[in-house]
Amino acid sequence: MTPPIPILSLMKQPLLWRCIGFLSSITGLLSYALSSSFKHLFGEWNLLKIILYGVWSIIMCSVVLLAKKWKLSRSLTLKARVGFLVLMLTSVYSFFYDKAVNGKPDVLGLISCASFAFMSFSLSRQIDLGFEVDLLNFFLGCLMVQLMKINLMLASIGGVFSYFLIILRSSLDSQQEIATATNHVAIEIDIANSLETGANIGTNNAFQSEYNNIHRRELPSLRKRHFVTTVPDKVYLKNANRRSADDAMCIQAEFREHILKELTEFQFSDPEAEARKIVAAMKIQHAFRNYKTRKMAVAATRIQHTFRARKIRKESLNIRHQAIKIQ
Repeated sequence: MTPPIPILSLMKQPLLWRCIGFLSSITGLLSYALSSSFKHLFGEWNLLKIILYGVWSIIMCSVVLLAKKWKLSRSLTLKARVGFLVLMLTSVYSFFYDKAVNGKPDVLGLISCASFAFMSFSLSRQIDLGFEVDLLNFFLGCLMVQLMKINLMLASIGGVFSYFLIILRSSLDSQQEIATATNHVAIEIDIANSLETGANIGTNNAFQSEYNNIHRRELPSLRKRHFVTTVPDKVYLKNANRRSADDAMCIQAEFREHILKELTEFQFSDPEAEARKIVAAMKIQHAFRNYKTRKMAVAATRIQHTFRARKIRKESLNIRHQAIKIQ
């Protein structure tokens, strides 16, 4: 079940989640400071605890409020380190909490867990470091455990609350993925529309220039692999078989004429389909050219290696004969 469209569009606003996260963090920090859980873990308040807790509260509120504006790195190393840090902090807190707290939690402890869950949810809508969802699940789990300690009936309310947050997060993530995919499709359609003017290709020069434009935009990875982007009109291979080179050039010329004939005989009604078929034909031609060029280069390399091996063998035999004569 997904939220209605107006509510869903409102939930996509970054300012809304910044405000919700900031208010939730303040509520959670104040509630936790006044709850019995804090007293069981850290004891009574004093000046040092007030200063440290105040600094920690300022850091948390600043992170929640300014997370979207900061240029956070998305490297896998940073995500792994931050995720490990959050895992260690939550594990240590759970260990000491279970060891120190034995009685039933109070209302302020429940409010703090729910507020921190909302804070984690707002962080997941602003940044993507990988730990936000785990932090949300941790606080929801703490809330469920505390509700179970009070009453099992209250645990059902916590389950409904947790289900609502998890489903809402998945719905917003799916809508964001759909929007991203739509943008990619729109970009591809714009590229196809830009090729509409090159549909009627009549000459070889026009086809070659259009092919080069498509190749530079559509196939950048092939250049990174050091493939030959275009086949030269004349092939000069050292120590290669001249007949094989001539045969390859004839095949290339026949294939080029075949592609030009097919492109001129195409009858299209949809400009987008026309552009896509042109791109497909050019990609096929590009693959064929690269195949033939690589095949010729491999043949030339083999011939060079053969000549080099024969030369080395001949030199070694001459050295042996000279050594035998000297003896």
